[in-house]
Amino acid sequence: MEFVVVTCGGQARSVFIDQQNQGITGRRLSVPEGLHVFDLGKPVDYAPPFQQVNVTHTGPQNPMSIAFSPLIAVAVTSVAPRPALESVASPRAVPRKRRAKRRAASKKRAAKRRAAPKKRAGGARARRSSPRRTVRRKGKRTAGRGKK
Repeated sequence: MEFVVVTCGGQARSVFIDQQNQGITGRRLSVPEGLHVFDLGKPVDYAPPFQQVNVTHTGPQNPMSIAFSPLIAVAVTSVAPRPALESVASPRAVPRKRRAKRRAASKKRAAKRRAAPKKRAGGARARRSSPRRTVRRKGKRTAGRGKK
């Protein structure tokens, strides 16, 4: 078993060895002897994006050091305004129009429901205008059940 310490300018980051999370930077990690790929995962705000290292002849007291450098973020002080396009609708304008149409349709449906006559208790059976037919079968009277 071999030992490595991965650093990235004092930052605490996840360390991926052969695409598997093995720990965090600044701590001693154990790996099998051989060729391994080291990276710090996403976001890739460090250089180099990965290091392929042959880990050999190390021990717990003298681990191999693998260093990454954090990238310095560049601040943009001024940005030129984008030219306005009158012929093209803004990306947010289209969904707002759709939402307005949906609200209007929803209000129409709600108004129809309020204006509709209320149903009588009993559902469809209560609205029948003709009396039910009774069927005589083997001495029993059944109300509209039909054959079983």
